[in-house]
Amino acid sequence: MTKVKAGDRVVVPSFISCGQCWYCQHDLYSLCDTTHPKPELQEPLLGYPTAGIYAYSHAFGGYAGALAQYVRVPFADTDCFVVPEGVSDEAALFISDAAPTGFMGANFATFRGVT
Repeated sequence: MTKVKAGDRVVVPSFISCGQCWYCQHDLYSLCDTTHPKPELQEPLLGYPTAGIYAYSHAFGGYAGALAQYVRVPFADTDCFVVPEGVSDEAALFISDAAPTGFMGANFATFRGVT
């Protein structure tokens, strides 16, 4: 771990990405093929595996935590983003999951012509 250090306030996205595989190198972090320990559990459901996801079932990697005070982050240099000074904890919380999910939903709706 070199980008972040002990004591840093960080935001961690839901998907766990290694930063090294083909998908991560092409900014397709949710498809990281390194972080899901049993991708074969997802193929019958989705048709393809995703990266591991915090706080989902074993079908998504079985990783504990998400909105906890402390979470083990296996690829911290890839998955931790330092929260700048002056940004409150409450504001930073929305950066990790709620805001990106809403943005992506709005983007999909616009792309598909939904208003």
